[in-house]
Amino acid sequence: MLPVLFNLSWFTLYSYPLFLGFAFGIGLRVAISLVEKYGVEPKLKADFIISIFLGTWIGAKLLFLVVNTDENSFQYVRYSSFWLGGGFVFYGGFIFALAILALYVFILKRFNLQDVALLVPALAFGHGVGRLGCLLAGCCYGSETSSFFSIYLHHASRHPVQLYESLLLFILGFVTYKMVKASVSRSKIIITYLYGYSLVRFALEFLRGDEIRGVFFNLFSTSQIVSIVIIFLSTCFIFIVQRRSR
Repeated sequence: MLPVLFNLSWFTLYSYPLFLGFAFGIGLRVAISLVEKYGVEPKLKADFIISIFLGTWIGAKLLFLVVNTDENSFQYVRYSSFWLGGGFVFYGGFIFALAILALYVFILKRFNLQDVALLVPALAFGHGVGRLGCLLAGCCYGSETSSFFSIYLHHASRHPVQLYESLLLFILGFVTYKMVKASVSRSKIIITYLYGYSLVRFALEFLRGDEIRGVFFNLFSTSQIVSIVIIFLSTCFIFIVQRRSR
Protein backbone atom coordinates (compact mmCIF):
# COMPACT_ATOMS: atom_id res chain seq x y z
CA MET A 1 0.00 0.00 0.00
CA LEU A 2 2.22 2.79 1.31
CA PRO A 3 5.16 1.33 3.26
CA VAL A 4 7.27 4.48 2.74
CA LEU A 5 5.60 7.80 3.49
CA PHE A 6 8.45 9.85 2.13
CA ASN A 7 12.09 9.34 1.28
CA LEU A 8 14.83 11.97 1.44
CA SER A 9 18.50 11.58 0.76
CA TRP A 10 19.19 11.57 4.50
CA PHE A 11 15.96 10.18 5.97
CA THR A 12 13.25 7.64 5.15
CA LEU A 13 9.93 7.62 7.00
CA TYR A 14 8.31 4.17 7.08
CA SER A 15 4.60 3.95 7.82
CA TYR A 16 4.69 0.77 9.93
CA PRO A 17 7.06 1.92 12.74
CA LEU A 18 5.38 5.33 12.68
CA PHE A 19 1.98 3.79 13.37
CA LEU A 20 3.47 1.51 16.00
CA GLY A 21 4.62 4.68 17.73
CA PHE A 22 1.15 6.19 17.35
CA ALA A 23 -0.39 2.99 18.74
CA PHE A 24 1.81 2.97 21.83
CA GLY A 25 1.40 6.72 22.41
CA ILE A 26 -2.40 6.67 22.09
CA GLY A 27 -2.72 3.52 24.20
CA LEU A 28 -0.47 4.98 26.89
CA ARG A 29 -2.42 8.24 26.97
CA VAL A 30 -5.73 6.41 27.39
CA ALA A 31 -4.28 4.12 30.09
CA ILE A 32 -2.79 7.02 32.08
CA SER A 33 -6.03 8.96 31.91
CA LEU A 34 -8.18 6.05 33.12
CA VAL A 35 -5.78 4.98 35.89
CA GLU A 36 -5.51 8.54 37.21
CA LYS A 37 -9.28 9.00 37.21
CA TYR A 38 -10.60 5.58 38.25
CA GLY A 39 -7.62 3.64 39.56
CA VAL A 40 -6.49 2.65 43.02
CA GLU A 41 -2.92 3.58 42.15
CA PRO A 42 -2.29 7.31 41.59
CA LYS A 43 -0.39 6.80 38.33
CA LEU A 44 1.42 4.35 36.09
CA LYS A 45 5.09 4.01 37.04
CA ALA A 46 7.77 4.41 34.36
CA ASP A 47 9.35 1.01 35.01
CA PHE A 48 5.94 -0.68 34.61
CA ILE A 49 5.32 1.08 31.28
CA ILE A 50 8.79 0.22 29.94
CA SER A 51 8.50 -3.42 31.08
CA ILE A 52 5.12 -3.85 29.37
CA PHE A 53 6.39 -2.22 26.19
CA LEU A 54 9.53 -4.37 25.97
CA GLY A 55 7.65 -7.50 26.98
CA THR A 56 5.00 -7.10 24.28
CA TRP A 57 7.63 -6.31 21.66
CA ILE A 58 9.84 -9.30 22.50
CA GLY A 59 6.88 -11.66 22.99
CA ALA A 60 5.36 -10.77 19.62
CA LYS A 61 8.73 -11.31 17.95
CA LEU A 62 9.42 -14.65 19.64
CA LEU A 63 6.03 -16.13 18.74
CA PHE A 64 6.56 -14.99 15.16
CA LEU A 65 9.83 -16.93 15.08
CA VAL A 66 8.22 -20.02 16.62
CA VAL A 67 5.21 -20.27 14.28
CA ASN A 68 6.82 -18.89 11.12
CA THR A 69 6.55 -21.33 8.23
CA ASP A 70 10.04 -20.37 7.02
CA GLU A 71 12.38 -23.17 8.14
CA ASN A 72 15.23 -20.67 8.49
CA SER A 73 13.22 -18.11 10.43
CA PHE A 74 15.45 -18.26 13.52
CA GLN A 75 18.29 -16.78 11.52
CA TYR A 76 16.38 -13.49 11.80
CA VAL A 77 17.47 -13.11 15.42
CA ARG A 78 20.92 -12.09 14.22
CA TYR A 79 19.66 -8.99 12.43
CA SER A 80 18.75 -5.73 14.10
CA SER A 81 16.38 -5.03 11.21
CA PHE A 82 14.18 -7.88 12.47
CA TRP A 83 14.07 -6.71 16.08
CA LEU A 84 13.48 -3.08 15.07
CA GLY A 85 11.21 -3.73 12.08
CA GLY A 86 8.23 -5.89 11.10
CA GLY A 87 7.49 -9.48 12.07
CA PHE A 88 5.06 -9.67 15.00
CA VAL A 89 2.33 -12.00 16.23
CA PHE A 90 -0.04 -10.06 18.49
CA TYR A 91 -0.86 -12.93 20.81
CA GLY A 92 2.83 -13.43 21.61
CA GLY A 93 3.03 -9.88 22.90
CA PHE A 94 -0.28 -10.29 24.71
CA ILE A 95 0.90 -13.41 26.55
CA PHE A 96 4.19 -11.81 27.57
CA ALA A 97 2.34 -8.69 28.74
CA LEU A 98 0.08 -10.86 30.93
CA ALA A 99 3.15 -12.50 32.46
CA ILE A 100 4.72 -9.13 33.26
CA LEU A 101 1.40 -7.88 34.62
CA ALA A 102 1.18 -10.92 36.90
CA LEU A 103 4.75 -10.22 38.07
CA TYR A 104 3.89 -6.63 39.00
CA VAL A 105 0.55 -7.54 40.62
CA PHE A 106 1.28 -10.73 42.57
CA ILE A 107 5.03 -10.80 43.18
CA LEU A 108 6.36 -7.25 43.13
CA LYS A 109 2.99 -5.85 44.28
CA ARG A 110 3.66 -2.68 42.30
CA PHE A 111 0.34 -2.62 40.45
CA ASN A 112 -3.14 -3.11 41.85
CA LEU A 113 -5.22 -6.02 40.56
CA GLN A 114 -8.33 -3.83 40.52
CA ASP A 115 -6.69 -1.53 37.96
CA VAL A 116 -5.98 -4.21 35.35
CA ALA A 117 -9.34 -3.63 33.63
CA LEU A 118 -8.44 0.04 33.16
CA LEU A 119 -5.75 -1.00 30.68
CA VAL A 120 -8.25 -2.80 28.43
CA PRO A 121 -9.58 0.19 26.42
CA ALA A 122 -6.00 1.39 25.90
CA LEU A 123 -5.03 -2.01 24.54
CA ALA A 124 -7.96 -2.08 22.11
CA PHE A 125 -7.45 1.48 20.84
CA GLY A 126 -3.69 1.06 20.49
CA HIS A 127 -4.06 -2.25 18.68
CA GLY A 128 -6.59 -0.67 16.31
CA VAL A 129 -4.12 2.06 15.37
CA GLY A 130 -1.38 -0.53 14.90
CA ARG A 131 -3.54 -2.43 12.39
CA LEU A 132 -3.71 0.70 10.26
CA GLY A 133 0.07 0.52 10.12
CA CYS A 134 -0.25 -3.08 8.89
CA LEU A 135 -2.59 -1.88 6.14
CA LEU A 136 -0.15 0.77 4.94
CA ALA A 137 2.80 -1.61 5.13
CA GLY A 138 0.92 -4.31 3.20
CA CYS A 139 1.46 -7.02 5.82
CA CYS A 140 -1.15 -9.25 7.49
CA TYR A 141 -3.07 -9.07 4.21
CA GLY A 142 -6.36 -10.71 3.30
CA SER A 143 -7.32 -13.49 0.92
CA GLU A 144 -8.33 -12.80 -2.65
CA THR A 145 -11.89 -11.66 -3.27
CA SER A 146 -14.11 -10.32 -6.04
CA SER A 147 -16.08 -8.23 -3.55
CA PHE A 148 -16.51 -4.55 -4.37
CA PHE A 149 -15.11 -3.78 -0.92
CA SER A 150 -11.54 -4.85 -1.58
CA ILE A 151 -8.06 -3.42 -1.95
CA TYR A 152 -5.42 -4.23 -4.53
CA LEU A 153 -2.45 -5.69 -2.71
CA HIS A 154 0.24 -8.20 -3.63
CA HIS A 155 -0.97 -8.44 -7.24
CA ALA A 156 -4.59 -9.25 -6.38
CA SER A 157 -7.86 -7.78 -5.04
CA ARG A 158 -8.01 -8.79 -1.39
CA HIS A 159 -10.11 -8.44 1.74
CA PRO A 160 -8.86 -5.43 3.76
CA VAL A 161 -8.73 -7.53 6.92
CA GLN A 162 -6.42 -5.00 8.58
CA LEU A 163 -9.15 -2.37 8.18
CA TYR A 164 -11.87 -4.77 9.38
CA GLU A 165 -9.90 -5.57 12.50
CA SER A 166 -8.98 -1.96 13.15
CA LEU A 167 -12.63 -0.86 12.98
CA LEU A 168 -13.79 -3.68 15.28
CA LEU A 169 -11.00 -2.92 17.76
CA PHE A 170 -12.05 0.74 17.89
CA ILE A 171 -15.62 -0.40 18.61
CA LEU A 172 -14.37 -2.78 21.31
CA GLY A 173 -12.24 0.00 22.78
CA PHE A 174 -15.22 2.37 22.83
CA VAL A 175 -17.47 -0.24 24.47
CA THR A 176 -14.96 -1.09 27.21
CA TYR A 177 -14.20 2.62 27.75
CA LYS A 178 -17.90 3.28 28.33
CA MET A 179 -18.03 0.29 30.70
CA VAL A 180 -15.20 1.79 32.76
CA LYS A 181 -16.98 5.16 32.95
CA ALA A 182 -20.24 3.45 33.92
CA SER A 183 -18.47 1.62 36.78
CA VAL A 184 -19.31 -1.79 35.37
CA SER A 185 -17.71 -4.71 37.21
CA ARG A 186 -14.06 -4.79 36.18
CA SER A 187 -14.09 -8.53 35.71
CA LYS A 188 -16.90 -8.01 33.15
CA ILE A 189 -14.76 -5.45 31.32
CA ILE A 190 -11.89 -7.92 31.02
CA ILE A 191 -14.19 -10.76 29.93
CA THR A 192 -15.84 -8.49 27.36
CA TYR A 193 -12.47 -7.76 25.81
CA LEU A 194 -11.26 -11.36 25.91
CA TYR A 195 -14.44 -12.72 24.35
CA GLY A 196 -14.78 -9.82 21.93
CA TYR A 197 -11.28 -9.82 20.53
CA SER A 198 -10.94 -13.61 20.48
CA LEU A 199 -14.14 -13.96 18.44
CA VAL A 200 -13.11 -11.13 16.10
CA ARG A 201 -9.66 -12.59 15.55
CA PHE A 202 -10.98 -16.14 15.10
CA ALA A 203 -13.45 -15.00 12.44
CA LEU A 204 -11.10 -12.67 10.56
CA GLU A 205 -8.37 -15.29 10.34
CA PHE A 206 -10.55 -17.11 7.79
CA LEU A 207 -10.15 -14.06 5.54
CA ARG A 208 -6.36 -13.85 5.91
CA GLY A 209 -4.27 -14.54 2.84
CA ASP A 210 -0.85 -14.87 4.47
CA GLU A 211 0.06 -18.21 6.02
CA ILE A 212 3.50 -17.22 7.28
CA ARG A 213 2.32 -17.51 10.91
CA GLY A 214 1.50 -21.20 10.60
CA VAL A 215 -1.65 -23.24 9.91
CA PHE A 216 -2.48 -26.34 11.95
CA PHE A 217 -4.43 -29.35 10.69
CA ASN A 218 -4.87 -27.45 7.41
CA LEU A 219 -7.66 -25.57 9.17
CA PHE A 220 -6.74 -23.24 12.03
CA SER A 221 -4.03 -20.61 12.25
CA THR A 222 -1.88 -20.01 15.32
CA SER A 223 -4.03 -17.05 16.33
CA GLN A 224 -7.22 -19.09 15.99
CA ILE A 225 -5.82 -21.78 18.28
CA VAL A 226 -4.92 -19.14 20.87
CA SER A 227 -8.36 -17.53 20.47
CA ILE A 228 -10.05 -20.87 21.17
CA VAL A 229 -7.93 -21.33 24.31
CA ILE A 230 -8.77 -17.81 25.55
CA ILE A 231 -12.51 -18.33 24.97
CA PHE A 232 -12.36 -21.66 26.80
CA LEU A 233 -10.47 -20.22 29.79
CA SER A 234 -12.77 -17.17 29.92
CA THR A 235 -15.81 -19.46 29.93
CA CYS A 236 -14.31 -21.51 32.77
CA PHE A 237 -13.66 -18.30 34.72
CA ILE A 238 -17.29 -17.17 34.29
CA PHE A 239 -18.54 -20.60 35.37
CA ILE A 240 -16.35 -20.57 38.50
CA VAL A 241 -17.38 -17.02 39.47
CA GLN A 242 -21.09 -17.78 39.01
CA ARG A 243 -20.79 -21.00 41.00
CA ARG A 244 -19.07 -19.22 43.88
CA SER A 245 -21.66 -16.43 43.87
CA ARG A 246 -24.42 -19.03 44.25
